[in-house]
Amino acid sequence: MKRIKVAQIGAENFGYGGRSVIAYGLTKYMPHEIENDFISYSKFEKTSVTTDIEKRGRIVYLGGDMDKNTIEYFKNNNYSIVHIHADNSYEAIKSIIRIKRAGSKAKLIVHGHVAGPVNFSILKKAAICLLRPVVNLLADKKIAVSADAAAYMFGKASVKSVSIINDGIDLEKYQYDEKIRLNKRKELQLKHKFVIGDVARLVDQKNQTLLIEAFSDFQKIDSDSVLILVGSGPYEGNLRDRVRSLGLEDKVMFLGNRDDVPELLQAFDCFAFPSKFEGFGISALESQVAGLPTAISNKIPKKVNQTKLVRVFPIEDSNVAKAKWSQYFADVKNASNFDREQASIEASDLIRNAGYDLKASSKRLEEIYHALMEKGK
Repeated sequence: MKRIKVAQIGAENFGYGGRSVIAYGLTKYMPHEIENDFISYSKFEKTSVTTDIEKRGRIVYLGGDMDKNTIEYFKNNNYSIVHIHADNSYEAIKSIIRIKRAGSKAKLIVHGHVAGPVNFSILKKAAICLLRPVVNLLADKKIAVSADAAAYMFGKASVKSVSIINDGIDLEKYQYDEKIRLNKRKELQLKHKFVIGDVARLVDQKNQTLLIEAFSDFQKIDSDSVLILVGSGPYEGNLRDRVRSLGLEDKVMFLGNRDDVPELLQAFDCFAFPSKFEGFGISALESQVAGLPTAISNKIPKKVNQTKLVRVFPIEDSNVAKAKWSQYFADVKNASNFDREQASIEASDLIRNAGYDLKASSKRLEEIYHALMEKGK
């Protein structure tokens, strides 16, 4: 079978950020004739994820002058496909322009990952709206993680022409394991503490401020509880300041980027995901497979709610929201007769049957790559 060489752009957080996790997962199970190179505009540390990527392709660092370096690189390196992962049309168009200016003959895929806007300026929101038809015109293939994400990236009128690829997860890797739980809790010195966890980039969108404040209220009920935040990002300083102002320095753990997220989920007792918006929300799917009671915001796509483990809570009124989230933590802590192992087994079956198995999603993308190449002949 003919080799297909793909450049993945916009997925350089290498297994730590939402869309980076998705891109890495989708390429992980592809056959060797599909070579995936990941373009990075920032320096990265060597991890198990980067090592795994380099078994099937390369990580190409193009930091510094992004325009100049990208154009120069794609002038001198031929790719069959350039797969652009982005949150909105404004972000996507920048990569498209660079590839076009390089004179690349690669087929362009634009992959939408987010279903709603952040606190952009009026000017940027206008630019996003105006650029949607341009992205539609220049993309050879349009993909999104959900219909909502498709509408936000390409416009509501274009949703029917967008291929939806579910955010699949590696089910076996996330299933509950009591031995792993005990070992990880021992490593983190959690002993018999009640642990609330969140796995997400530390940015305003993920709304960890609300989580910290709800946890502060919960401390009045259980002063021996712990909040663990897994991830990194530009909002970390703000979050640490809020933790400090609430006197929670010894109660909130910032673990940074980790490549042992499946094991960390085993150590949690409850998962909280209070995002202001998401294209999908893959972390909440992973927590369900781990058998965790999972609280999500009412701004997360309903498709994430795949099992009876999920409860949905508001985030609009901060005082009301804090009270509801805090009370949920108390309800989980006080719940009796909860069989987490059985909950994990049931969740895995439901999520697999719903089409969120990573291997199936990877196969779907592989078929799209092949179809795109056939169409170009």
